[in-house]
Amino acid sequence: MKIGVDATGVFGPKTGIEHYIVHITKHLLEIDHRNEYTVYCRNEIPSELEPRAKNVLFKVLEFRNRKIFQQTHLPIMNTCDKIDLMFFPGNSFSLFCPCKFILTIHDIFPYVIADYLPKYNSDAHIDRVNTYYWKGMSRWGCSKSNKVIAVSESTKNDIVRVFSADPDKISVVHEAVTGSFHPVRNENRLNEFKKKYALPEKYVLCVGTGTHKNVQGSIKAFQKLKKQKRSTLKLIITGSKSNIRNEVLDLIQTTKIQDQVMLWGYFPAKDLNLLFNTAELLLFPSFYEGFGLPVLEAFACGLPVIASKVASLPEISGDAAVLLDPHNDEEILFHLERVLYDQGLRASMISKGFLQAERFTWGNSAQKTLAVINEIGASS
Repeated sequence: MKIGVDATGVFGPKTGIEHYIVHITKHLLEIDHRNEYTVYCRNEIPSELEPRAKNVLFKVLEFRNRKIFQQTHLPIMNTCDKIDLMFFPGNSFSLFCPCKFILTIHDIFPYVIADYLPKYNSDAHIDRVNTYYWKGMSRWGCSKSNKVIAVSESTKNDIVRVFSADPDKISVVHEAVTGSFHPVRNENRLNEFKKKYALPEKYVLCVGTGTHKNVQGSIKAFQKLKKQKRSTLKLIITGSKSNIRNEVLDLIQTTKIQDQVMLWGYFPAKDLNLLFNTAELLLFPSFYEGFGLPVLEAFACGLPVIASKVASLPEISGDAAVLLDPHNDEEILFHLERVLYDQGLRASMISKGFLQAERFTWGNSAQKTLAVINEIGASS
């Protein structure tokens, strides 16, 4: 069977979806030597996908607009390449795909955010064209695809509830954490890393800057903690600076903690492991997540996690994280102080985190994905 993989979504800094595309593709190619693969890439082959197996062909394509390419050129290429089945791992697909196809849906954020964040105004905070496009991709993908892969039970439940989709058409295949996230015990290496990036001695780490990440809740809790506890502790927030709303910048100004909060932007991928290893904890009070990969990355590094008890986060966290109501700033403050200073609790969370991270491997995810591919490939 000839399988096509749309890896054109991997371009520029990698967020959770791009990491998924790269690693599920990498591990599929490592375990499947029977089927033939054509992997469509944008501008270059991701370094993680080397070396190449004999049953794999990479096609490097250059284009400006991925949406236009995916809807026009890619279906034609699939026909010319005689593809039997397309795997779209990144939330979107070709409406005129000429063959069977499987679509991975990571979340249906535009549809469900109002359930988790009632005051959210999508017209004010999300580009309207992108919103309509991704809404269409999710809804049409459920009806047109031969199979949907959801990255969590929570996402599957959202799809079934919002689209009235057939639950039997949806397979849950979790994301996973890579071996690049692990504990680092070498103090000299950790100190050199902090010096390289001029990082503070102690800091709380927040990952993600979108509205649903609840950056304001993290800042409010941190500001109150600093009032109560005199320390050199700082707050580092990573993620796209373009997603940071004016309300967040105003909050930092009005609470007068400009010198205590570092808005980093995207952190270099090669040093993310060290960033997790030198933090005091991961504060992740999101209003909504389709999966929540930073939680697993923190667990794998031995970093305690405070997360929300909504959407996919309880499913991914198990009993290894402290879970809270993301709408309750006082609850965030309470648990922030507790996890920072209760050494017995920290030790227990770290131990449980390692065990939880071990449950999510890309090898296992690839095996489940391959089973879906073979099932659809064999169907009439």
